[in-house]
Amino acid sequence: MNESENNCECIYSQCQFVDFLKTKNFERENLQKPNNGYCIFHSLPETKEKFTLKEKEDFETLVFDYIDYKKQEKDKTDVLIDFSNVVFTQERFFRDKKKEGLNLLNAELDFTKAVFLKNIRFDNIKCKKIIFQDTEFLDGGGIKNREKDKNLQIKSLIFKPYRVDSDFVIDIGQYINRDTSLIELKQGIIEEIQFENHKIGDGYIFFIGLNKDTEAHFENMLLDKVYFQNCNLEKCYFLNAKIENTEFRSCEFPWRLDLKWINSLQWKSTRKEKIKKSILIFIIFIIGLILAFIVMNSGINDEEDISEMTFFFLVVISFLLLLLLLLIGTLNIIIEFILYYFAKILQKYVSCISTKVSALLPNTTNIHKEKLKKHISIADEHKIFNQLESVNNLNKTEMIKFQKTLLSLEASYSQLQNNFKEKDFQVSGDFFYTKRYIQLVNPVEKSLVEFHLLLIHHLTNGFGERFVKPFIWLFMTFFIFTVIFTFILKPNQHYIATPNTPLYLVTGSKLLTDEEKPSSYRLDAAKSFMNYLDINQTDNTKIDNTKVLVGFNKKGDYSIASQKILQLKDSIFVGSLKSLSNIAYPFSINTKKWFQDITKEAFTASILETVFLWYFAGAFMLALWRRIKR
Repeated sequence: MNESENNCECIYSQCQFVDFLKTKNFERENLQKPNNGYCIFHSLPETKEKFTLKEKEDFETLVFDYIDYKKQEKDKTDVLIDFSNVVFTQERFFRDKKKEGLNLLNAELDFTKAVFLKNIRFDNIKCKKIIFQDTEFLDGGGIKNREKDKNLQIKSLIFKPYRVDSDFVIDIGQYINRDTSLIELKQGIIEEIQFENHKIGDGYIFFIGLNKDTEAHFENMLLDKVYFQNCNLEKCYFLNAKIENTEFRSCEFPWRLDLKWINSLQWKSTRKEKIKKSILIFIIFIIGLILAFIVMNSGINDEEDISEMTFFFLVVISFLLLLLLLLIGTLNIIIEFILYYFAKILQKYVSCISTKVSALLPNTTNIHKEKLKKHISIADEHKIFNQLESVNNLNKTEMIKFQKTLLSLEASYSQLQNNFKEKDFQVSGDFFYTKRYIQLVNPVEKSLVEFHLLLIHHLTNGFGERFVKPFIWLFMTFFIFTVIFTFILKPNQHYIATPNTPLYLVTGSKLLTDEEKPSSYRLDAAKSFMNYLDINQTDNTKIDNTKVLVGFNKKGDYSIASQKILQLKDSIFVGSLKSLSNIAYPFSINTKKWFQDITKEAFTASILETVFLWYFAGAFMLALWRRIKR
């Protein structure tokens, strides 16, 4: 074959194989002559579909010869191996059946607008970059790591096909060994993936074994035909993508620490709105303190029975509990509000000190490290917040952009919640928690009621998804009131024993005879125990101050007969049982109680503890039920 016959005569104006084809001598007729004006690489699919087996093998050899030809180019550290617009007939992109992949670590493979007629495999390939831009896979294909660790090494994979008629698998590792039925842990490397879903075809895209070192971008994509299997999604970005129907099988989503500066975001508004909010918060705070003072110092009418007052006080104290929970969030905001403006003053007048103080203010680096303050997430969230040195430094335009970004992030979590609702209820609940958390964090203008309801729900039991939180609150409530009923509201001064009190809680109970044990006890009205002891005797009867209590009848007169009572032990064990008994305080009748409150302080504390115990117990049971529902 002479030189003129070896020249590429392809009518494709940008044919990249001109110089290469000049170096080749063809033995096969179909490989020698262009068809319809195209060279062998760019010849049409219908031409290559008619190739015999030998012609297909020869063309495959020609492809690898071109790769070797490009690798030998001098004065090039980065080699571009351009297969754009080429129609391929082979089923593998490695040299032999041993699957020894191509070693092209300094090369870029470009398959832009290429067409693969058969199911193509790029197993164990090593290269700097692979580009599948508007590529057509008529029978699917795959990029897989096999046999050994790091057999597959790709720094950047651009996978933006135009057509996928059958499934395409990107398998870095953790596939099932068919012989042993065990997962193989041999891992390949793909450092970066840029993805766009295909426009034509019914094929699905499978990502298997993505690890935490793989940065994959799926933003703004429709991912209904994408599967993730055994993937660590630490660096996979899904913001503004449709992922409600995406399949996630045995995948690990990243967990992030909750931010410390939740409330400071609410202050990034106009100066007028800041002043309004601050005034409202301080008014609520003052009103709350006044109501708390009134309730704590309200006496009980001597002419009314305690049982008739129980319901009234239960309602009042329940309202007080809600108010106290509101004050928790309010105090949190007030502290951040003061710190924020205090720092601005320091930054203006004492710059050297302000730097140290600013480190204590809410920002992205000051994060709670407690394990209980974590939430499931996607990589986008970490990226969004890491870009903010301080939310207080954002101008109005940046803040609007930040708010809209968080709304998009919230929508992503809502989709993931629905995605897992019928598959894994616990994971769905975790994404529900994160969705509500982003709603709380987002500085989009919201009413004080809406904000505080979210904050209270978050602090109580993590939006119904964290049963450990209310359990800790429940234990703290029990512990605090145990201390109160032991050292502040002491036994025999603020509450006394009843005929039902176990004798092991009573001083000297072992020395009492059956005749000395009280057979009945009824307190017709609640009055300070010390006031009772001021009355040392009745008609013709001497009273022992330590054991005798004179009660009132319903008419307000002193009772004629004295009633003996037993002295409670002054111990923390008695205080703990008193605190524990309050869980049923409003619902137990006087004749069944172990302890009887005789001061308004003890009565108020008991009702208050009852409300707290029931509130946190209910929050605990609700969160626990949601975690074990399925």
